Amino acid sequence: MHADHRHLQSQLHATKVTQILGGVSRRFLIDGTVGLGGHARSLLDASPNAFLLGIDRDQQALREASGVLQPWLEQIPPRAKLVHTNYASLRQHSEVGSADGILLDLGVSSLQLDTAERGFSFNQDAALDMRMDTSQDITAEDLVNACSKGELEAIFRDYSEEPRWRRVAAAIIEARKPWPFIATGRDSASQRPQSCAMWSPRPVRSRGGRMDPPGSTQRP
Repeated sequence: MHADHRHLQSQLHATKVTQILGGVSRRFLIDGTVGLGGHARSLLDASPNAFLLGIDRDQQALREASGVLQPWLEQIPPRAKLVHTNYASLRQHSEVGSADGILLDLGVSSLQLDTAERGFSFNQDAALDMRMDTSQDITAEDLVNACSKGELEAIFRDYSEEPRWRRVAAAIIEARKPWPFIATGRDSASQRPQSCAMWSPRPVRSRGGRMDPPGSTQRP
């Protein structure tokens, strides 16, 4: 997606979010996927009486968000707080029932896709990482190289949108026999059999609008 188009889309999304969740009557808001802080900033601007709790499992995103939200974080008393955790643990950090609004913008972020070393993009060569929380130990490389066929089947069946999860798991087992998976990208794909699961034969549309075979199975 072109940068200008992405920026416009982000602005339109933020406007819609503030229309729904923002307002002078709001006292407590939760952004459960605070990301780079854009939505949180818009909500704080539109809700002058609100305190916002921002949560994200991505430490890199939280560092970016802390700069964007610095005026509210440093205000006395502060009007914002950032917590490194998964939104699934929200109840451990807040009285969820007392919130006037909760925002969850689910999915992979542009920061994760555009940062090659995070390993989310199949258009760039990088380590096969794909951790949304880089403080966790297990990477995608660990999973595709160490999991049994049954374990891989369970992962793709339960967490992906790949209808041929048995075929995908079997192809990974076969393709890793000569050497383990270590990277994403075109160079890695060209060295694997066409049946290799990391490059599913089902075409999916890439972020640039072009049809491309990788992607469906790479979704975290």
